[in-house]
Amino acid sequence: MTTARGFKQNKPMTNWVMGLLILGPVALFSIGLSMISKSDYASLNEFGTPGGFVFAGTVLGVIYFLVSEMRMSPNNRSYLANPLTDLLAFAGSSFLVVRGLQIEEYFIVFVGSGIYTIHVLQVLFKNGLR
Repeated sequence: MTTARGFKQNKPMTNWVMGLLILGPVALFSIGLSMISKSDYASLNEFGTPGGFVFAGTVLGVIYFLVSEMRMSPNNRSYLANPLTDLLAFAGSSFLVVRGLQIEEYFIVFVGSGIYTIHVLQVLFKNGLR
């Protein structure tokens, strides 16, 4: 398809291709996690204390935020999200941390604290505390 001036117009990606690009890595990651044996996963809990997992998740969240900011700061559009997105992220990550502590699955605590930290830093950045 060409425009009136004779330039080739790129076709927009179809919805299923975009869905595959977004959900494909998530599915592969989920399949990879399901291949870890229960004994290996249980030994993760013996790696450290619950507080250590929260600290490690927080450090990972800060590092992720700093790396992403250094790489895309001038044209970063992730802060244009609806405030409901941040509210849901805080609620979901808080649930992960609390539930992970309740069932003594500290890897879940690690992931939840990382997500929480990333969103706290994004909210602070969005509100002008740069």
